[in-house]
Amino acid sequence: MRSQQREALQGTPMNGKKKGVGVDRRGIKALWIVVVALEILLLGGLGGNVEGAVTGKITGRVVDPTGAAVASATVRAVNLATGLVREATSGERGLFVLAEMAPGVYRLEVRRDGFQTWVREEVTVSVAGVVTEEVTLSVGNVQETVVVTNGSGLIERESAAVQTLIDRQFVANLPLNGRSFQTLLELTPGVVLTRTGSGGGSIATGQFSVNGQRSNANYFLIDGVSGNIGASVTAQGFQQAAGTLPGMTVLGGFSGLVTIDALQEFRVQTSSYAPEFGRMPGGQISVATRAGSNRFSGSLFHYLRNEALDAADWFDNRDGRGRRKLRQNDFGGTIGGPIRLPKQIFGPLGYDGTDRTFFFASHESVLLIQPQPGVLLARVPSVEARDRATGPIQAVLRAFPLPNSPAVNPGATGGDPRDAGRYTVGLSYPSTLHATSVRLDHHLNRQIQIFGRFNEAPSNSSIRSFPSQENFFRQDNRTLTLGMTWTVTPRLVSDLRFNSSQSNGQFSFQGAGVDGAILPPDNLIFPSFTSRAATRVSFQLMPGNFNAGISAGNLTLGKAVGNRQRQINIVENLTWVQGRHEWKFGFDYRRMRPVQEASDIGISYVFSTEAARASGIPNSITIQAFAPITDFYVHNFSGFIQDTFRIKPRVTLTYGARYEVNPPLAGQRLPYQIDGLDNPLTATLAKPGTRQ
Repeated sequence: MRSQQREALQGTPMNGKKKGVGVDRRGIKALWIVVVALEILLLGGLGGNVEGAVTGKITGRVVDPTGAAVASATVRAVNLATGLVREATSGERGLFVLAEMAPGVYRLEVRRDGFQTWVREEVTVSVAGVVTEEVTLSVGNVQETVVVTNGSGLIERESAAVQTLIDRQFVANLPLNGRSFQTLLELTPGVVLTRTGSGGGSIATGQFSVNGQRSNANYFLIDGVSGNIGASVTAQGFQQAAGTLPGMTVLGGFSGLVTIDALQEFRVQTSSYAPEFGRMPGGQISVATRAGSNRFSGSLFHYLRNEALDAADWFDNRDGRGRRKLRQNDFGGTIGGPIRLPKQIFGPLGYDGTDRTFFFASHESVLLIQPQPGVLLARVPSVEARDRATGPIQAVLRAFPLPNSPAVNPGATGGDPRDAGRYTVGLSYPSTLHATSVRLDHHLNRQIQIFGRFNEAPSNSSIRSFPSQENFFRQDNRTLTLGMTWTVTPRLVSDLRFNSSQSNGQFSFQGAGVDGAILPPDNLIFPSFTSRAATRVSFQLMPGNFNAGISAGNLTLGKAVGNRQRQINIVENLTWVQGRHEWKFGFDYRRMRPVQEASDIGISYVFSTEAARASGIPNSITIQAFAPITDFYVHNFSGFIQDTFRIKPRVTLTYGARYEVNPPLAGQRLPYQIDGLDNPLTATLAKPGTRQ
C-alpha cells in the first residue's frame, strides 16, 4: 500500500499554478526575488523589526497511516467567525505552515487525491501563538470525510520564551477593578507592580516591572504596532520623550489603548523570546483587538456605586461631617457584525453578496468621584480681612472659601489675629474617561485582507490641593492603525502595518468656587497681553504649617505644563516557508516627536503681611518667562532575520539575528547637552548633534 501511495503522489506533481492567484512558477519566482531583494535593501538601509506579535500560525505535518509523509496536500483554514479561507500546501516532508493568522477559531481541512478528507472543527489560534497539528490521512475516496473531535495531535507548540496568554474568555469571567487589563499582568511570572508618580495617577512611570527591569522598559504592541505613545501630565517628560511609556489614561489604566470590551486577547513574554521581539529589554506585551464577524452581536453594561449604598466613615461621623461623595458610573457597550451591500446596486462592481466587510465598535465611559483619606486643613482669609480689603485684592481674597473652623494661633505668623481663619473639608476627587474605538476588516479576496482601527480616549482628573484651587490633569490619546496581510503564494506571506498616534497630556490650575468662594474674572487675574492658556498667576497670601498639616492660603490659576507625543510607525513582516525552514524577515521604522510646552509666563504675587493684603500692594512680585525646551524628532530603526528550523517533528530550533539603530536626535530645537557633567565647575555646553 505504501508503494502505491508513493506512485500516486509522484503521478500528480504540483503544476506550479494556484487557482485564484494567476501567477505561474516563473512569475512567482520573479516576484519572490523582488520582494526578498526589497527586504534585504530595507534591512541593510534601515534595520527593521517585525513585531508580528499579534498574529499566530498553524503548522503541522501530513502523513499516511504508515507514517510516511504526504506531499502536495491542500490545507485549508476557515475562520468560523468571518468565513475567511487561508490555504497552504504540504511539502516533500509533509510539512505545512499557515502564517500570519488572525487570532480566532478555525476549521482545519486537509485534502489529497486518494485519501479521505481530514477535518478538525475547532482550532484556536492565539496572539503570537503557534498551533501544531499532526494530520494522518486515511486511504479512501476524497468525498469521504474524517472529522476529528478530540484533542489528540493538536498542541500549541512550546516556546523557549517565558510567557503568559490571557484570552477573551478569561478576561470576561473575571471582575476587574477599574476594568483595565493591567490587573491581569500580575498573573505573569516575574511581574511586580511599581509605585506610580504623583498627579492623580500620572504617567510618570510604567506601572509594573518585569524581572527587575525599569518600569519604563516594557514594550506594548497593539495590533502589531507600538503602543508606547504615552505623554506625561507632569513636568517629568524625560521618559515619555523617547517613547518608552504606554498610552495610559490619566487614571493610570490601559483603557487609553484598548478597553476590556475591545480586547481579543494578549500575551506577555518576559524573557528568552525570539529575535522578532525586542526594542525594549523588559516585557513584550502583544495585544490583539476584537474584530466583527458574519453575525451581528452586541452588549450593554452599566456598573454603579453610590455613597447612598454605603455606611458613613467613622471619622467623618466623629467630626460631624456628612458622607463624602462616592460615585462610580461605568457604562458602555459594543456592537459588531457584517456590512452587507445591496447586490442589485453593487453587483455590477464585482460584489457577489458574500460577507467581506466586518465592523466592530465599542465605547466605555467612566464617571468617578472618589473620596480621599483625611481632610484638607488650610488657612484662609477671615471675613474681616475680606471686608477691610479694597480694589482687586478684595476679589482675590473672596476667591477663598469662607472659614468654617476657629483659627488656631491666628497671630503666630506676625499678622493681625483677625486676618486668618481656618477651613477644613473632606474631599472627593472627580475623574472621567470616554474611550471609543471602531475597527473595520475587509477581505479583498482570499489573498489580501485589510483592516483599519481608530481609537480615541480622552480622560481627566482633578485634585484639590489648596482650599480654592484644583490641579487639573487631562490626558488625550488618539490612534489610527491600518494593516494589510497579503498571501503572495501559499509559502510567502507579507504583513504590513501603519500607525499614526498622538498623546496629549496637560496640567493646569483651576479655581474651585465652593463653600462661599467667588472666583474673580480672568481679565482681573491675567494681564491683557496674555491668557489663561499660556500663563500661570500665583497669589501667596499666608503661609501654611507643614508640621501641623495646614495648607497655605495660596491661589494659582492658569497653565502649568503640557506634553505631547506623536508617533509614526511602519512595520513590515515577510514569512517564507522553504521545506523545513520558516524564514522571517522584517523591519520597523518609528518616528517620535515629543514636545514639552510650559506656560509662557509665570507671575507670582506675595502678600506676606496683613497691611499688604489690606492695601493690595504686594510685598514682592516675581515674573518668569519660559519657552518650550523640546521640539525634536526621535528615530528608531530595527530589524531581524529569523529561521524556525523543524529538525524533527518534535524538535524545533529558532535562531536569528536582530539589529537596532537609534540615531542622534534631529530637529530645529534640541535639548542642551553638557560635556564634563561630573565636574560642574568645568562643565560646558556640547556642540549640537553630540551623541548622548
